[in-house]
Amino acid sequence: MKLKTLFLIGFAAAATFVGCKEDEVTTPSISVEPATLTFGEDGETQSVTVVSTRDWVAEVPESAKEWVTVTPASGAATEGETVTVEVKANTGFEKSTKITFNATVASATLEIKQAGAPIQITTIKDFISKSVSEDVWYYLEGMITKIKNDTYGNLVIQDGTGTLDIQGLTATKQEGSNDKSFATLGLEVGDVVTICGIRSDYNGTPQAGSKSMPTYYVSHVPANEVEAAELNSIEDIFTTTELKVAVKGQVIAAGNVSFVINDGGEKNLYVYVNEDPGVAVGDNVKVTGTKTEYPDYVNDGVTIATKMIQIASPTIEKISDTFTPSQQTAKELSGQELASFSSQSTEYVKVNATVKIDGDYTNLNFDGEGGTGSVVSSSLDEKFTDGAELTITGYYGGRNARGYFNILPKEVAENTTPRLSVSTETLNVGAAASTTTFEIKSNVDWTVTSSDEANFSVDKETGNGNATITVTYTANDSETERQAKITVETENAEVATKSFTINVTQKGKSAAVSGAVIIDVKSIESALGELGSNSYGNYSTEKTGTISDVEYAAMEICKNSKDGTLKIDAGQFIQIRKSVGYITNKTAKEIKSLKVYVVDKDKDPSNNEADIADTKITIGTDANPTTEAVYTTSTEKITATGDSYGSGPVELDVFVYDVTISGAPTYFNIASSAAIWLYKIEVEY
Repeated sequence: MKLKTLFLIGFAAAATFVGCKEDEVTTPSISVEPATLTFGEDGETQSVTVVSTRDWVAEVPESAKEWVTVTPASGAATEGETVTVEVKANTGFEKSTKITFNATVASATLEIKQAGAPIQITTIKDFISKSVSEDVWYYLEGMITKIKNDTYGNLVIQDGTGTLDIQGLTATKQEGSNDKSFATLGLEVGDVVTICGIRSDYNGTPQAGSKSMPTYYVSHVPANEVEAAELNSIEDIFTTTELKVAVKGQVIAAGNVSFVINDGGEKNLYVYVNEDPGVAVGDNVKVTGTKTEYPDYVNDGVTIATKMIQIASPTIEKISDTFTPSQQTAKELSGQELASFSSQSTEYVKVNATVKIDGDYTNLNFDGEGGTGSVVSSSLDEKFTDGAELTITGYYGGRNARGYFNILPKEVAENTTPRLSVSTETLNVGAAASTTTFEIKSNVDWTVTSSDEANFSVDKETGNGNATITVTYTANDSETERQAKITVETENAEVATKSFTINVTQKGKSAAVSGAVIIDVKSIESALGELGSNSYGNYSTEKTGTISDVEYAAMEICKNSKDGTLKIDAGQFIQIRKSVGYITNKTAKEIKSLKVYVVDKDKDPSNNEADIADTKITIGTDANPTTEAVYTTSTEKITATGDSYGSGPVELDVFVYDVTISGAPTYFNIASSAAIWLYKIEVEY
């Protein structure tokens, strides 16, 4: 009974407490209507309604304070206050931001969107014409043709007007550094990208962006979504600024990796497939691909604007449309005319050339010092035999950065006009016994005789066709020089010049050379003959000559020109071809000291050890030394006399190999495992 009484008392007390409660506490809340505002590019003012149970504050992000203003920016609890949002005019891209309205523990978000002004895209050609400046930014659009560095975003892009290097591409605008955000963009070769950057250059080469001010990303279209512009004729390809195009025509020449089309107009179009194109002459095709062009070629500081237009990375469709290709007469070009030839269209040409086969490579040496080229052939391969003198009628396929011409032949005929010539009419040799050579170019019978057979004998006295003649000479023990005459002649009445005389001069014996002998471009050319610029064919056979009474030999070397990463004037360094090029002495003399100076052509100090290993130095007592030299290395700085872009002298690092001399070596050999650029050799005997 007592328990029941206590329960009733407790229940009554509780009822009394409920009846005496204080005013009810409201839950914090805030809302903004509408939740999104959209503005035009010209800027304007719009309003929203704020409902809040607490005092509130509008927070605008720092990045948006320059273009968004909220009035009022704060307020008391309200059942509906009008707040205005003012947005300034936008001269850039479409942009957006979010404004947060905070009311203690409650918040609401207002999204602001503003349209941007249309992007004014600058063509690459126009961009390159601009002055270098860090104050002006340009929008560029181009197809990515190469990703050179996927950490910093170094690219190559192209549009219908040219090709451009991009120094760094970042996800957002950076100043002072590169945040390495390129990988987050997911860009690939073939994508069409829109970027923004400054006009800069690197060693005189135009580029967009710099290390401290990289270009930044705007937008892109994936490669598989890029639409091709349908062109009405091949003629249109040479004026359009479109990146991806589609054009029709008939195949008029076909090779292993490329072909040429014509649609009845005056111009031909080169199509580069980089594999068997699967077409034949006479096929009517639609070609869809990227418009590209060869860059300018610079030879000894002279710019040759080859800039042949082509279609690359194509898809090819055989079609039922019919075309009647224009009848064209081949332009007959001498070697020298070919060397300066320039045309955007794939011209029909006729040239004379000598075939030079070196391993897997078939090259053409054009008459008249016209340089070196290569053939792009299929059914005519059997015509290209080593030493063959040919007349080639075909399509000029441009000239690459190393100066090699490409010819897609249509007709190949052996040059049967009787001829005879020799490679030189002067040979200078040292006093020590040795050998030297010269070349006969001919397609007739010939004889070779020496005026002093006892001291200057030849290995071939008769022959037909091209030949290398080796002259073996004895030691000259006299202190005065001596001479001999080597006569090459033919009895063929149809040959214009029937006889040639090679004057051989041998130095007299003299005292040992004192001081260091300098071997550089100047001394090599003085003793062995002129070097071509990036044309290894000039020394495709061993050449010999005397420098300071010592005979030297060289093979597969040339002068550098605008190539690789140096891009400076030709004539300052000797380029030694990878694996097959060399410079060596032919006269046995005891070597007291040997230093070799090689340019660090990539100018990257992080890989100097690997660069140094590219140079191969051997010494010994054999005429072809095989013992690898021991040396110490150091680095010196030199100044190249100028560069091809006119930006003045260029300071370069040079690796100095100081060879340790032990025993009594009498021969040295300088070669390479990768193409090296030799500044000079200092050898003391």
